Amino acid sequence: MIRVLMLVLLLMLGTAIWQTLGPTPAFNPSAVAETVVGNGRVAVTEAMYDPAAYAFQRGYGFLMADSLISGETESRDEIALENTAFERAVKAQIAIEEALRGAPGHAHAWAALAWAYARQGDDARALAALSVSWNIAPYNRALAETRLGLLGVLTEIDIEEPNLLPAQKVGILRDVEILERYDENVYTFRREANPRLFELIESWRSD
Repeated sequence: MIRVLMLVLLLMLGTAIWQTLGPTPAFNPSAVAETVVGNGRVAVTEAMYDPAAYAFQRGYGFLMADSLISGETESRDEIALENTAFERAVKAQIAIEEALRGAPGHAHAWAALAWAYARQGDDARALAALSVSWNIAPYNRALAETRLGLLGVLTEIDIEEPNLLPAQKVGILRDVEILERYDENVYTFRREANPRLFELIESWRSD
């Protein structure tokens, strides 16, 4: 009787493990999808065991490819051509949206999605994605740097100033405060790299 019970328990355990791991890219070849390096692998190996994490890593790879090496399209330190960068942004968007269907509370994925939209010229959707990231993780040093980096691009002097909602301005001011308090080097870099953004920030503070 005990042997039968142990056998049943082992069978149940094996079924549970397979149901958990079976759909993951590590165990299911059909779940392996295109990445910027072309072979389905991602930089974070552990992501192969989590479909949402895997999709995020794929999308993040497409976003970062313009500043990394891609043997098929660019030489070391060479920026991708505009059409290549746009295609990668679209692939990044698709992969990150897939990740968010599995992990909607992933604040870093929302910030990455904002970058993907911005690289396609869709500033309104970029700001909407940033708003979700602010709502999920309002006090996050790493995300503050990422979000302000994108906002620096969106507020460059040669493009039309984005129409920001009051809640979005609050998010920006909070990110600036976090960097000012916890990462002075990044704060100083952002001020120097994105003067137009900080002009706007000073005007909001004085309102």
